[in-house]
Amino acid sequence: MKKIYILILMVVLSSSLFSIQNLERLTFNIRYGIISAAEAELFAQYIVHTDSIYTEPTEALKVTSKAETYSFFDAFFKVRDMIVSISEPDSGFAIFYEKNLREGGYKQRRLHYYDRERENCIYQKWSFGKEQFSTENVPIPKNTFDFLGAFYHIRRQDLKVGDIVKVTMSGDGVTFDANIIVHKREKLKTIFGKKNCLKIEPQLAGETIFKNTGKIYIWLTDDEYKIPVKMESEVRFGSFVADLKDAQNVGLKKK
Repeated sequence: MKKIYILILMVVLSSSLFSIQNLERLTFNIRYGIISAAEAELFAQYIVHTDSIYTEPTEALKVTSKAETYSFFDAFFKVRDMIVSISEPDSGFAIFYEKNLREGGYKQRRLHYYDRERENCIYQKWSFGKEQFSTENVPIPKNTFDFLGAFYHIRRQDLKVGDIVKVTMSGDGVTFDANIIVHKREKLKTIFGKKNCLKIEPQLAGETIFKNTGKIYIWLTDDEYKIPVKMESEVRFGSFVADLKDAQNVGLKKK
């Protein structure tokens, strides 16, 4: 199910043109082939944030991502994941990023505090055996994005077919450059009716973002809202597909 979050997390561009509406909620049905396996939700809200680095109250965009397998699928592989991203509302640059994953027998908790002025990320990994964090300082450039905040940043951009955008992202102790390719425009049937959409693919140095994952595609409505209506990740024996099934506090009306 990590591939599901790769779908939701991996895209970014540069300058801010459009804004995300407060309290926007997007709900996806995730399927493998014809089988509906899980539900994922993205919730965005504007907040005032403080932490050990941002000691003064700072306006920020907080995005919470949740994924949960349906009850019948829990017997095969139970997932209860939550990711929180806090970023600057205009630039989209990273402030804070937290992962709490429960996938089958696997558990993960990781914290990222981005001190971009000092070009450093305080990266903390929780040990469930020792019940304590280990801490590592990771060098980052000032224009660093986290994965989830980056996705919301791209939705503010004026994208065109043929665009290739380079961006720097950092998470899980790794900082890397990525290319975001805007492949083509396609018309899809969505909860908003038939919409023109832009098909986007994130890549790392000409390869897929994660070597154990196939190509990743994301379809955004080709308008000022850039709402993700479909996401797809190729795997060895097929593909995972996330279809938008509900949307609240967005600029488009459901049909």
